[in-house]
Amino acid sequence: GGIDGLLISDPGLNLTPYQTELNNWFTKSSAFAALATSGNANYSESFGTYTFSSTNNASGIYVFNVNTDLDPGYSGSAVFDNFPDNAEIIINVTKSGTVNINFSNFQFTNISGNEDKLMQRVLWNFPNATTLNIKGGGQFRGAILSKASNTYMDASTNGRIVTTGNLIQGNVSSGLEFHNYA
Repeated sequence: GGIDGLLISDPGLNLTPYQTELNNWFTKSSAFAALATSGNANYSESFGTYTFSSTNNASGIYVFNVNTDLDPGYSGSAVFDNFPDNAEIIINVTKSGTVNINFSNFQFTNISGNEDKLMQRVLWNFPNATTLNIKGGGQFRGAILSKASNTYMDASTNGRIVTTGNLIQGNVSSGLEFHNYA
């Protein structure tokens, strides 16, 4: 089949409410990016394993600021360690220009509670990216906030996606899926 629908051109269409919401997301992304790294948050990378950990397993907000690609050149792993499932996690990937993320899986160690509940509370913020490339063999987990002009998704996702630019789904023949935590 083809695509059904009706194209309507309305030069008088008022898009002001949408522009206001777009501006709100720009502001939120910048505000999250301005947060300092939490004293109880530790980030490390070793051979394509990117570990985000809590030093005290306490409830609350954890802020991580990472100024690099999270792409080892092959599918890496994101590890969340020592968090309670009611923690709020903000990961600011502050690198400017093109940002590349490549995870094949998400791993959880020493999580007190339910890992799915924890992932509903993770926000990946890309405040300075002009192009964002997210790829990998598994589902990218957590909410995504991208200010990039173009966000390319070449991975399935499980979390909300908000972009102030274009969202481009890559490699559609591989059966990529966008899911959303409720």
